[in-house]
Amino acid sequence: ESKPRMACGSCNIEIPLADRFAPNHSPPPLPTDTFFQLESTTLRVPAAPFHLGNALLDILLAVVVCEDIKVDCDKFSIKATVFYRSSTCIVKLRVYEVTPGSYVVEFQRRRGDCTVFMDMYHEFVKHLASDQQCCLVVGSVPVADAVLE
Repeated sequence: ESKPRMACGSCNIEIPLADRFAPNHSPPPLPTDTFFQLESTTLRVPAAPFHLGNALLDILLAVVVCEDIKVDCDKFSIKATVFYRSSTCIVKLRVYEVTPGSYVVEFQRRRGDCTVFMDMYHEFVKHLASDQQCCLVVGSVPVADAVLE
């Protein structure tokens, strides 16, 4: 049985529409464990969570070449192997709800080239800042320490 698919960007990958974020999907709350720390590559983005999740997916597919994309709508995460400027890294993007209506997206480098990861992170910042529905304020990054205060 074939699922409806959406072709995207430079990857030439088709993402099943069922694997995109919908208005009924909501990110998990930010963990309250005292040992939990957000990465320094965390952004506060005042957007509807399903739009934010799909914007992250669209940017990932349009800006870099990637494979092995895994979208988990329940955990509100995206994991992919990224090929960028002749190197690779594995990244995971997680969205958390900080307070009702307030969200952060955490960019994690799981493995691979740290320069590729930081170049990709800066591309995401640039694209999210230009997205009218994401409303990212560029001067507000990083937020990892400020979020937990």
